[in-house]
Amino acid sequence: MTGGNKSLEGPLFRAMIRACLLAGRVYTAIVISTGAIAGLALWFPPGKALWQNDAQRNLGFNQFLESLSPKTKEWWINTYGSALAPFIKTALSPHTVESSWYLNCICVDPKYQRQGIATNLIKMVEQKAMSTSILALCTDTDVNVAVYKALHFQYKGEAPLPTPDNEYIDVHCFTKPGARV
Repeated sequence: MTGGNKSLEGPLFRAMIRACLLAGRVYTAIVISTGAIAGLALWFPPGKALWQNDAQRNLGFNQFLESLSPKTKEWWINTYGSALAPFIKTALSPHTVESSWYLNCICVDPKYQRQGIATNLIKMVEQKAMSTSILALCTDTDVNVAVYKALHFQYKGEAPLPTPDNEYIDVHCFTKPGARV
């Protein structure tokens, strides 16, 4: 995502949070005794998606793109979306990202992992989805594949996604009906 430039991870994540604050829902888990953020989930409700308009992209994503190497910027513009979108469309069928609550990102501070934080951040949106939607997400790590399977998400498939370095990562797609779907 950053072409190996770790200094751009923070700006990318902050741009994602800002875009989600504008068009999605940001859920946090806070440590009561310290006020620290233990976990965070970025969800987009039906009809909304990350970077879907200029207002979202102007909240840090465009600046992030300008900070990338030419090769990685070209990958974002010409490869990432065009390679991922057809797979997600097929994997979610008959649903779509636009008709789903889509989990764009979820993270839990390592010192608070395995305490049910991610599960609760998912359950909050599962309740909102109730009878009208599904939950949907993609991941590219084997650890997360196991987590989502344990949380009773349905595995919808995987596809190779080219990286800026002409390698491939496997992207895995999952869905889960809302609480009463």
